[in-house]
Amino acid sequence: MKTFQTRNAVIDIGTNLKKWYKENVFDKLQAKLENFSEKQSGWALSEVLFVKININNYAPIKGGFSTYIKMPSFILAKKAVVNVRNNDKFCFLWSIVAALNPVTEHVDRVSSYPHFDDILKRESIQFPIKITDIKKFEQLNHLSINLYCVVKKKVLPFMLSGKTDGRKTVNLLVLSSNNQSPPNNNNNNGNDYYHYAWIKNMSALFSSQLSNRGHKKFFCYTCLNHFSSSDLLDKHSKRCHQVNKCSIRMPNSNNDTEKYVEFTRYSHMEKVPFAIYADLETILEKCDNSTPLQGVATALYQSHIPFSIGFYLKCSYDDQVIPVVFHNLSGYDAHFIIRELATGVIPGEIKLLPVNKEKYISFTKFMSSSIDKLSSYLENDKKTLIRLHSDNANEFGLLTRKGIFPYDYVDSWERLNELELPPRDAFFSNLKNEAVSEADYEHALNVWNTFNIKTLGDYSDLYLKTDVLLLADIFENFRNTCIETYRLYPLHYYTAPGLAFDAMLKVTGVKLELL
Repeated sequence: MKTFQTRNAVIDIGTNLKKWYKENVFDKLQAKLENFSEKQSGWALSEVLFVKININNYAPIKGGFSTYIKMPSFILAKKAVVNVRNNDKFCFLWSIVAALNPVTEHVDRVSSYPHFDDILKRESIQFPIKITDIKKFEQLNHLSINLYCVVKKKVLPFMLSGKTDGRKTVNLLVLSSNNQSPPNNNNNNGNDYYHYAWIKNMSALFSSQLSNRGHKKFFCYTCLNHFSSSDLLDKHSKRCHQVNKCSIRMPNSNNDTEKYVEFTRYSHMEKVPFAIYADLETILEKCDNSTPLQGVATALYQSHIPFSIGFYLKCSYDDQVIPVVFHNLSGYDAHFIIRELATGVIPGEIKLLPVNKEKYISFTKFMSSSIDKLSSYLENDKKTLIRLHSDNANEFGLLTRKGIFPYDYVDSWERLNELELPPRDAFFSNLKNEAVSEADYEHALNVWNTFNIKTLGDYSDLYLKTDVLLLADIFENFRNTCIETYRLYPLHYYTAPGLAFDAMLKVTGVKLELL
């Protein structure tokens, strides 16, 4: 079973739920599924078992209250922002009007501009406007609105519009009544609010943050990169609008550690003293389909209940961090492990590895082929761990071959107490829609008899033990190859690309300048 997640998205009283569901759930899940399938995962969608929805209380930021906020002196000195002195709760609208109808005198007076209701549409939008309603306002008035905030006397992007279809662009500065920079969703103080003002000159506002030179600069509203001419900005904008929704931070030219990238992880040349190799097995308990899920055209088919876990500890004594290499943790087994860690069932402190969304070392992130295929590439004299757990050559030969297991057949705890190997048709895989070969079944019978197995549970234990030992043998040989070739220990890394990049830097000795 594979799960896909989407990010939280705001729902309020004005949200079109059908449109929201299509854009934030259906379309995004479909894209994730297609992308996952294209990565040659080998998985195919059989059915959607369930959709889990997490609902959180959301206290939106209020903006543009009825009190006028004076500009900070350092911004006032730039003469780059028009701050209309409104005496109502519509400073957002007055700022838009000022941008659409600029004047040269008394720019801060409401009386200098047409009334906002004469030129703008606001329909059901409530004011003071919520940040989440700005997109709706953009649609109503065919505008592109970018918000910027002040953080430690620097102006930074707050919320950037994704509308780049030739609309009029309006850049607004967001000021806080309590001198806090937005966003602040945890702000529950009703006396705090945000105020909007029109940024009429981006070059004047931002240039001093870059240099003391007085030359005019042409800024990209999306990434805040700057150019010496409008032509260069136009060429950049066509590309930038397609990929960027955040600010680009260039490396500091006066700091070599930021300006260049070279091999510096000498600690990764030191041996990792511990490694744990692990895998688990589950009972596929049949679900009662007599009560279908409400509101969806899918039904529950199987419930995966872990019943055994196997691990092998490879160590030379030390009390440092212990890497855990789990077979297929990113694709299947993580659901059981991470859930138990998150619910606090296991006592003690758990520290997660900071690798974006993937906070573990998964075997498949280094080697994507199956254990059976990888084991076939490994010479028998290098399968040292399997040999240590074999009494003779016959047992060794049986254990070095990936076995078979009747996953769909084992649908209850009672199955594990059965005294015979199930018939060949019990090994049929409903997921793959295929049966096991006669040769594979004969191999399973041979294993059962050779190791004097008494129950299907004993067979499962040997099957799991073999998987873990093969996993350990394969990865230990991979570790040795990396050490001999690059003198880098792969268990310091989380994926093969990270290891490969450091190996390239180390072997070539190159010092790359970041552009």
